[in-house]
Amino acid sequence: MKYEYTIAHNSDSYHYSMSDQYFGYPTGYTFDYSYNYRWLNLEDNTLDTCEFNDEESMTLTSRKLKISQKYSTKIIDINHLQKLSVKFRRLMLPLTTGGIIAPLAIAAIVTEVLAPVTGFSIFVIALLMFYYGYRGTYQLNVEMRGNTLSLFIDEYGQDLQKFIEVANHHIIKAKRF
Repeated sequence: MKYEYTIAHNSDSYHYSMSDQYFGYPTGYTFDYSYNYRWLNLEDNTLDTCEFNDEESMTLTSRKLKISQKYSTKIIDINHLQKLSVKFRRLMLPLTTGGIIAPLAIAAIVTEVLAPVTGFSIFVIALLMFYYGYRGTYQLNVEMRGNTLSLFIDEYGQDLQKFIEVANHHIIKAKRF
């Protein structure tokens, strides 16, 4: 028996014919199904991968989002996801701590409660804490049904932005079917 396959990519289409002796799919291609039934036992295809910190990465497959961190791995079913987003956050603990301690250190130096060297050292450390909190960082939010997973990321580049666009598109597509 002869099998006929037509694979369309953008405006190009490729035609393959195979005989009974060939068992399997054409190599070098991934298949993305418009349905996601568990009982079909479809193979899990990797759609996109992104590395966002030193030893951390995310992999989007046709069924799951896998977040690999330094000491843990989280696997989230694609049907439980709502969306992925990146937000800029200021770090409130160092911001408020530095903002409170810095004026207190100046007041302690002026009233001679602390020695000038000790008070100035505390003032500089508090000022650095305030700056660190004000500078902030980016946070990757993985929104699920009833829960949100937030991960701090070092840099927000084009690779991560493209990955988030692909993931959100695939999440919306998975919800339709």
